[in-house]
Amino acid sequence: MAAAAAAGVTGVTLTETQAQPIAQASWLALPGNEVVIDMVIDAPLAEGDVVTLKFPEDVALADTSVFATMSTQDTPLRVNTPRAHTITLTCDTAALVPGHVRIRLDEVFATAPAATMTYTIALEVDGANGMPRLYGAALPQQGIETRVSASVALAATIGVSTNAVRLGTLSPQRVAQGRQTYYIHSNNASGVRVYLASDGPLRSATGDVIGDVADGAVTVGAREYGVTVENVRNVSISEAFVVGDVAVPRVNSAVSNSPAPVESGSFDLVYKASIDSNTPVGNYSQTVFFTIMPNI
Repeated sequence: MAAAAAAGVTGVTLTETQAQPIAQASWLALPGNEVVIDMVIDAPLAEGDVVTLKFPEDVALADTSVFATMSTQDTPLRVNTPRAHTITLTCDTAALVPGHVRIRLDEVFATAPAATMTYTIALEVDGANGMPRLYGAALPQQGIETRVSASVALAATIGVSTNAVRLGTLSPQRVAQGRQTYYIHSNNASGVRVYLASDGPLRSATGDVIGDVADGAVTVGAREYGVTVENVRNVSISEAFVVGDVAVPRVNSAVSNSPAPVESGSFDLVYKASIDSNTPVGNYSQTVFFTIMPNI
């Protein structure tokens, strides 16, 4: 008996050797529960020959025979045997011309496989007399799946134009001002919050205090101190800081709460102070803290 030949890298080699074990190979499942198997043989299939496809035990086959076509055959009989993990096709026509044979099966699986899932199966052709005639390996639709992965680190940064704000010598005749710009950036999908806090009031070494502004505006001739937010760009400022001059909080208070990624965000924090004629002499200072945190 003649041996079959493979057609390129996608063909099937079928060898007429009864003692040869069933060969195995990998094939790629197609979308929609459809399987296509191509093979080339140099001898025709005979009426009554049985083509058996044996699937791995972890593949859930459907328990019904729905549809099958085989080139060189009219209506081959298809039987699914889930417990044996096999599908058999019985030839109904003697193929007069050897060569390319294509098998197309619908509804092979009990559950749809992923389009790129690769299985290993075995193919066997039995003669009509019940004796093995041809064995071989099915090598259809071969493919290599490559997964490319990468990651992007979470970024949440804050910068400042200066960390030393000097209000100079205070006077009852004017409101002194100092300014710094904060720069915000984050790629966090849910945005970031920026918190402001301080270590206490604006005070001297002897404990004298310039009090917090309470009426929304630092006023000439009044002993008071506060901040306001100006020049906002690409960030959301909390309502508590858009009502004029406000006291610098002692504990963390959100100046900004942006609900989306922030690109090139910034705002100015303006410090204001005024004194009355009875304000004690001294050097007054305060330490201010800014913290940025990603929203969860």
